Amino acid sequence: AVYVGFIALAGTAAETGVMVLNFIDIEISRLRKEKQALLSSTEIKEAVESATAMRVRPVSITAFSTMIGLIPIMMATGSGADVTHRIAAPVLGGMFTVLLLTLLVFPVIYSLVLQFQEKRKQQRIDAN
Repeated sequence: AVYVGFIALAGTAAETGVMVLNFIDIEISRLRKEKQALLSSTEIKEAVESATAMRVRPVSITAFSTMIGLIPIMMATGSGADVTHRIAAPVLGGMFTVLLLTLLVFPVIYSLVLQFQEKRKQQRIDAN
């Protein structure tokens, strides 16, 4: 039953993570079209920050509504409660971690990857 909870948590984490990273990609694409040149590290950081800021509310609502919805399951004492507790516990605890990862860790790592890619493009241009 615990594995089922982890699978459900992984699905929600992937969904919210993709949503944030997709908005970052959209913002970076818009900035590239606007500038028509390679982006600086500062521009990438600002684009990542603004795209992530646009997704704070939807990601928070997803996480908190899931956690609030699982509280009655964790409080249950009737028949089958032992199984439902094992499913709900990892999701309930993991949603807080998903919230932090999606809004803080993933954007920072993705920003570093984008900055590295821009530096590689610049090196290729300089080499030619």
